[in-house]
Amino acid sequence: MDSNSLNSFTLLGFVGQDARGFTAKKTSRKFTVIDICTQERYRNKPKPKKVWHHVQIWGTLMAPWAERAVKEGMMTVAKGRLDYHYLQCECGKKYETTDLKVEEFIILRGKKYTVTPATVTETQFQPAPIVEEDPY
Repeated sequence: MDSNSLNSFTLLGFVGQDARGFTAKKTSRKFTVIDICTQERYRNKPKPKKVWHHVQIWGTLMAPWAERAVKEGMMTVAKGRLDYHYLQCECGKKYETTDLKVEEFIILRGKKYTVTPATVTETQFQPAPIVEEDPY
């Protein structure tokens, strides 16, 4: 993602529910929708205002990964671009809608869990091999 782009967003918040996978009707491409909650604080109000954002993750690698990995309660950072298009309702009126399309997604903190000694194997903690040559 181009960091100098004017058409961009960055969200830091918590996931409201597990990620949901969908398939686009026209193109049959898979995408994942994640609900991220952010908070807006004001000096004159004691409680912060919660704002929900529905972001879309597209791509053959990233969308299936997000569907499996992103769970409720995780703290995440989502960066991407805004996509505008028009929808037509049943009454015939057209209205503009904005989609938040994610290009970078980071899980900062997951849910707390415990690991029992029986579930841990030595291969889980092996470092990745060092590649001496560039394979490309």
